[in-house]
Amino acid sequence: MSKKSLISSYISKCNMILETEDRESAKILEEEIISVYNAEINGLKDGLDSYNNIYENKVDYVKDIRYLKAKLENYKGDLKLAAGTGSSTKKTTFNINNTLSSSVYNEINISLNNTIKNINSLPNDILNNDEKEELEDKLSGLQRALDSDDKNKIWKKLSNILKYAITKGPEVFIAISNFINFVSNTIAPLFK
Repeated sequence: MSKKSLISSYISKCNMILETEDRESAKILEEEIISVYNAEINGLKDGLDSYNNIYENKVDYVKDIRYLKAKLENYKGDLKLAAGTGSSTKKTTFNINNTLSSSVYNEINISLNNTIKNINSLPNDILNNDEKEELEDKLSGLQRALDSDDKNKIWKKLSNILKYAITKGPEVFIAISNFINFVSNTIAPLFK
């Protein structure tokens, strides 16, 4: 079974748990996902009730599964990006630079598209449709700011998104975290 197929199977198991809301099955699946992916996915345990709550009877394992599902979907998207990027060393310098520019632009689009899918998969009790659309607009605005290389505009858009996500809760922040991480790594050289 390929890595992407394995992740897809875990995402399917998460979907079944989210439909049934079976707390005991959620606990078992959470333990399994953590044992399989903890070394591969940075921050996998971050935000999970079972690792932040000392009272086991108050742990919301179903909510933890929602978080883990989002993290697995982001990780799966990252694997697809990694498999799709790369350049041949036999190309001329001009072509390598051209390929790198194209890859960065495509990676931003792919990350934004994956992030929008994550946002839209959030339940309406966490983020309603209007809020989802507002967040998508903010992220698209950040992408346009990145294209302009205007440091002040980028910083303003990024700050605005982070403030918005924090006020909406950890689920929203997790849904956009990979895109924000990618953007941060992309813009870091601009602020040196």
